[in-house]
Amino acid sequence: MHAAVKALQHEGILESASGRGTFVRTLPTETPDDTDVHTALDALRSEVADLRSRVEAIEQEHQS
Repeated sequence: MHAAVKALQHEGILESASGRGTFVRTLPTETPDDTDVHTALDALRSEVADLRSRVEAIEQEHQS
């Protein structure tokens, strides 16, 4: 337990004050790294392009 508290203090998440205790300084935030965001965005763009093509094909079939 002590090692975990020390590690969180080192990361700046916890702060200890003598005679007062240990407090949460900041909450960790989940920030996806840019690579994950770009990969997900590329996958969505690809899926939208595929869906657009399929819709256009269906619309052409119904116009005939």
